[in-house]
Amino acid sequence: MKLKLLLTLIIATILVACSSEDLTPKRDIAFHIRGTLLGYDGKPMELSHVHINIIGKNKIRESKDIGKSGEFSIPVKSADIIELEFTGVNHFRSSVEIFNVGCNEDIQLDIKLKPYQLKKEINELKLIGNFNNYSFTENCITMKKNADGSFTATVPNKSDTLFYQVLGALEEERSINGTQQDGFVYDGGGDYRSFIVSKDSLINITFKPQMMQFPDSKVEITSKDKNLNHYFEIKSKLSDYSLEALNEYRKSGNVMNYYEFMNTRLSDLWEKENDVRTKLFIGSKYVIYAYKAKNPNQELIKSFFSRIGYNRAIWESQYFNYVPAITVIKDKKYREELIKALTEEHPSKDVRAGVLYELIGHYMAQKRNDIAMKYYNLLLKKFPDCEATKMARKEYSPDKKIVIGKILPDFSIENLDKPGTMISSADLKGKYVLIDMWATWCGPCVGEMEHLHKAYEKFKNKNFTILSISIDAKKEDVAKFRNGKWKMPWLHSFSEGVWKSKMVAFFEVTAVPKPMLIGPDGKILEMENNLRGDDLEKTLSKYIH
Repeated sequence: MKLKLLLTLIIATILVACSSEDLTPKRDIAFHIRGTLLGYDGKPMELSHVHINIIGKNKIRESKDIGKSGEFSIPVKSADIIELEFTGVNHFRSSVEIFNVGCNEDIQLDIKLKPYQLKKEINELKLIGNFNNYSFTENCITMKKNADGSFTATVPNKSDTLFYQVLGALEEERSINGTQQDGFVYDGGGDYRSFIVSKDSLINITFKPQMMQFPDSKVEITSKDKNLNHYFEIKSKLSDYSLEALNEYRKSGNVMNYYEFMNTRLSDLWEKENDVRTKLFIGSKYVIYAYKAKNPNQELIKSFFSRIGYNRAIWESQYFNYVPAITVIKDKKYREELIKALTEEHPSKDVRAGVLYELIGHYMAQKRNDIAMKYYNLLLKKFPDCEATKMARKEYSPDKKIVIGKILPDFSIENLDKPGTMISSADLKGKYVLIDMWATWCGPCVGEMEHLHKAYEKFKNKNFTILSISIDAKKEDVAKFRNGKWKMPWLHSFSEGVWKSKMVAFFEVTAVPKPMLIGPDGKILEMENNLRGDDLEKTLSKYIH
């Protein structure tokens, strides 16, 4: 199991043929997902599972033990999206997502998993298990390396069954099953635990890497259905497009080139595609890029939303991806009718409120505050007790002090690099200041480091500086981070208390990173997304010459 399990699945959307006139079934129609789940060698694995997550009227989340045959058959009803994850002993997990709007036919799949690939040279292995609550960091047992390349360890056992996993055998930080066991159990995170049945208080465990020397084969997901195999070709093509678009961006340094590339390629695919399911899949990817394009394909966006409708369960997991595309629809009547249908008639209250919340954020980012406030007031009126409303009050209330256009309130905070010295809002006046609320444990914060350093080097001699305010658990975490790759050679402070710290309350922080650009007169000029990633330098260039 991975230490920080990323729930993001490797998406492979599977589409099956159906009439374009029948995308909204009037009743639940049962169908099956059938197929085989095998190891790299085409044989059933000692233990394997299909893990199912159904997004539809009938929501299902369960794991199915495949058994010795390697065959599976899963009944499904009324699903808009079917997420399947495949796991097996000695193999990496793999997954597919079935975009299933309007489908009522069986889906057939044959899967061969990719086997574990051990490190070329293993010098140290550790054991985790029920003896240390499966912790990666506390009370692990280090194994002894033997002359024959095997590893051994003596493990305490306080029950009649010892469960354990091996840590350090793969390049990535995953805990995997061993080579000595009476059986296996699934660990809930993509891998398996070995178990030994014994009442002995001490158990000797041997791990033999030579028993896990498998060929480096790829995962294979195929189907006897030509429409599904056609989908795999399209999916592969989209992956290639994404890499090409990334290269376009890297060559130019302009992130807009990435979106324009995807806009053009996906539009072309949409126009040429005849298979209804595959076409909808392409549309589902296109609308994610559409709002960034200079000239979004209006007919594509409208056709996609018309085909999936406004009342399906798919909106429950995708509304935050789809709402930005709705805002770029030029047909005002169509756009407003779609928004009205989603916010008044969708079966899920969370979707109705969530769409309004996303609209507020999107229009705020565009500085179209009049439209944003219209949706803000509508959200408060219709859904006063929803979680989305609570978040909106914290982030977008007209009573907020930290808002673009307002003067930053006075503050004073200790200089982390000069203990006893204070940094105040008065000290910063006369300069452009990027205030960055962050933490070392925040992945997106660390992801901004390259952009922050580039911006600092470009503008540091142009009446510009950065003030990073950490909300880490302790000051030492910041010092340790800055002794690594990113030196962050600008102003620093620390606000004790993590989410309960004074600066979190003062700057009205609900998530990090939270960047804000302050002008020489103390006015808040920009916030949030316009100051992240490649947009940071672009935004700063508007003000600093």
